[in-house]
Amino acid sequence: MATDREIALEIALISVIKAAQKQEIDLKGLLDVAGDVLVSFPHEDPDREGRISAACTEISNAHAAVLTGARAKPNRT
Repeated sequence: MATDREIALEIALISVIKAAQKQEIDLKGLLDVAGDVLVSFPHEDPDREGRISAACTEISNAHAAVLTGARAKPNRT
């Protein structure tokens, strides 16, 4: 089950993407840049690749939630 913090972070990410959409910001461009920024994640982290991959997945899931109008699910595992 997701922690309260994980749920809050998911809601925050979806909210930021939704706000960008409402501001008519190019979401694909925004998410592409976010992916580029992720690559600068500290190289000394032993699980760098796993964390970057997981973060990319979360960004993609949040974007999909915005596009489909889905809401965060509090009981995610």
